[in-house]
Amino acid sequence: MRKSPLAEILDLQRSWANSLGKHVAENGYVASVTENLWKPLSPEAMAAFEDGKGSELRDSERGPAKMRALRSSSALCVNVFDYWSGRDCRPLMTALGLEQADDILRFEARYPTKLSLTNTTNSPPHLDVAIRLCSGVTAGVESKFTEWLDRRQPEVDKPQQKKSFPKYLADGRVLWAEEDLPHCQSLVESIDAGTEHFTHLNAPQLLKHALGLGTQCGRQFSLYYLYYDWPCAQAFIHRDEIARFDANVGAEIRFVALTYQELFKRISEGASDADNAYLGYLGRRYFFGHHPAIFG
Repeated sequence: MRKSPLAEILDLQRSWANSLGKHVAENGYVASVTENLWKPLSPEAMAAFEDGKGSELRDSERGPAKMRALRSSSALCVNVFDYWSGRDCRPLMTALGLEQADDILRFEARYPTKLSLTNTTNSPPHLDVAIRLCSGVTAGVESKFTEWLDRRQPEVDKPQQKKSFPKYLADGRVLWAEEDLPHCQSLVESIDAGTEHFTHLNAPQLLKHALGLGTQCGRQFSLYYLYYDWPCAQAFIHRDEIARFDANVGAEIRFVALTYQELFKRISEGASDADNAYLGYLGRRYFFGHHPAIFG
């Protein structure tokens, strides 16, 4: 009997770690954040995560540092993106279909909404990566590793404190519409009412990112959804939901969905020999020689 997709991914991550003599605890965590990364964090990335809200770098009474987990989405994102900090990032920009960047890559980027600007207890959405382009456009990237494999509960079935949008819709607020994002506003209201539901795609999170970007950048932004694909039944649902989300709001927020597998393939095609060690690490750890079931 085939294992669950998550178990398959974790088994491959464990095999990678074991091949390098890294100790992996039963909970899937390695001994330190550094052991989970290709290179130590750049100063800019270190500062961003130290200032972030996700307990990524430090162990606490609540648990180990999140970036120690083999399945860490932040570790995947850092391993792919932080390499390009401080160097010619044209291969990355080309792979993303973007023009040259005007600024360094920013991790844990914050784009406050009116809600967070008027009440500091409402923390602004944190994008995994933000890239400001020479044209003035900001490309925001939301990164997922295995999170999308989990089933999401419909909004109407959640207890009030777990719902996604109460603060955003309270007192008749139409925050998305105020930022010239009417299709996003409509989708938010449909999700909140239960007439729309996304089982594997975290559409509420993407819509909040769009609101933050729209508030701070006007219409000068693009929202990327970058995810690690895997051949399984959930993947078909996930892809259908991405297409449905795109059909609803894609043009309005310049939405781009891209798999890490495709991004790695594109970077590999445009990289130089100087990038071989970086590409070798990513290939051995995450992409397994371009898994045929994923790349077709």
